[in-house]
Amino acid sequence: MAIKLIVLKSGETLITEAKQLVSKDEENKVHSYIFNKPHTVKISKSESFNVPLGLSDMSAEEVESKLQEKAHEYQINLSPWILLAKDEDIHVQLDWVVTIVDPVESLKTMYEEKISG
Repeated sequence: MAIKLIVLKSGETLITEAKQLVSKDEENKVHSYIFNKPHTVKISKSESFNVPLGLSDMSAEEVESKLQEKAHEYQINLSPWILLAKDEDIHVQLDWVVTIVDPVESLKTMYEEKISG
């Protein structure tokens, strides 16, 4: 199985171990995808840099500079796709998948650590 980043029609982004369910006839037609332990990928801006008003010794220009440095930092959260599902393998219809790509290595590592521990 390969770990893939998948965008669904709903707009959700998943990371999962994905495989295809293929017929055993001569056509080898793909019927659906099987996602093992799928997790949603949520990206949000990091709020790790906060300057309480009136409590900083920094000038306004220094504060603005620091905020601009941090403006491109993001936080990534992974959570089970169907939180209350008992099954680890979830079948998804072909027409619900928009695209499948390889995740960046850091996201792949984050996912592997989450599902193994």
